[in-house]
Amino acid sequence: MKVKLTKKFVDSIDYTAKGTDIYMDDVLTGFALRVGKQSKRYTLHKRINGKLYRDEVEETHLITLTEARKKASIMMVNIKKGMHVYDGLHENLEEHKDKTNNVPTLRDAYTYFKSVKTELAKSTITDYDRQILQNLKDWLDISLNDISKSMIRDKQA
Repeated sequence: MKVKLTKKFVDSIDYTAKGTDIYMDDVLTGFALRVGKQSKRYTLHKRINGKLYRDEVEETHLITLTEARKKASIMMVNIKKGMHVYDGLHENLEEHKDKTNNVPTLRDAYTYFKSVKTELAKSTITDYDRQILQNLKDWLDISLNDISKSMIRDKQA
């Protein structure tokens, strides 16, 4: 369905009972709102150079509609230039990391957690150690802010 996406419209749409609904934007061709059972996402849904691209821009609660349109435009330009769809979207990543230096890594947070929760049973600590130190060993030195939903989803798959 083709509609003019507005904040009011996005907020008024209910989650679907089954499957997903896609609402194509009237303002920016190829930009859409995808509504599922548990989420609402802005997506890029456009055929460029004969290939259909369906890439997530962002979840609606994490970004404004204007920012999402701008991000989708950059994604389309990247595709047309032959670049990866997400190139250039995280140019200020190093600058952002400097601002979040005080955010602990998973290892630091877990060590602090164990030091505070001294009343935990030895078997509980053993279970936690197995889960954190073995199953999440790839993430131990990653800042907690840098562990994304997609990383968690991939780990669970």
